[in-house]
Amino acid sequence: KLASHELLDDYYDDENWMGMMLVRAYMVTKNNVYLSAAETIFNDIKGGWDTSCCGSVKGGIWWNKAHSSKATASNGGPMILAALMYQVTGNNNYLTFAQTVYDYWWTNMVDNKTYHVYDNINTSGQKNTVWTFTYNEGLMIGAGVHLYTTTKNEKYILNSINIARFMMNSSEVVSSSHGPVLYDGASCSGDCTQFKGPAYRNLIELAACPYVKGQQQQFYQQLVKFLQSCVDSLWNNAQNKDGLYAVNWAGPTATGTVTLGAEDSAVMAQILYAAQFDN
Repeated sequence: KLASHELLDDYYDDENWMGMMLVRAYMVTKNNVYLSAAETIFNDIKGGWDTSCCGSVKGGIWWNKAHSSKATASNGGPMILAALMYQVTGNNNYLTFAQTVYDYWWTNMVDNKTYHVYDNINTSGQKNTVWTFTYNEGLMIGAGVHLYTTTKNEKYILNSINIARFMMNSSEVVSSSHGPVLYDGASCSGDCTQFKGPAYRNLIELAACPYVKGQQQQFYQQLVKFLQSCVDSLWNNAQNKDGLYAVNWAGPTATGTVTLGAEDSAVMAQILYAAQFDN
């Protein structure tokens, strides 16, 4: 059994990644230790939901326990975790929470014209509408896919498609010799080097949704082509002679010290693509 002090953190988004890993481990192994640990984490994250702040319409999950802001990182991820918990337990409380967080974030933190997902809102009610990260759009795409899967409400999957369209036609994409690839800016460092991994994973999940392939065929073909150009460029442009990857998927190849986040995201993208499309 994992003790709570081994699972919990001061940042709800970091807790959430552990929670999603644990519930997916349970899906594979059916080991209740993993599910119990995921429940512990989820309950702590749920405690971060707050309706006393921020701005004119209050709600959302705090980014951290210091209550400095509310971020897409700490709201989009828990929507996915809650949906996964519902899938494995059938407990409607998880689904209700996922929908509550989604509805708040979609209404207040997504541009209803462009479908850009805002990064955060501070305690003064100021929304950061400037930053664009693949991570933010990716989380909302994934949340929509999981909520469509569980409810069959088309609004969720259509929202995810619109966010993906924004993503693939924004500054979150850069050209490469193999086509467009995900991009988080020339100064991407620290945690940012890992952002493209979750974004790519959720784009793969969007492509894997039967509704997208069956009802949105033109978009589906565009998405599959984009997913392929990302991994083709990774392999051919961003990989050095030692098999290590640059942060920029368009290249040039990595030189000097590489980051775990960059390697993790690059390898994950290629594994996900192969698992989904290589028959």
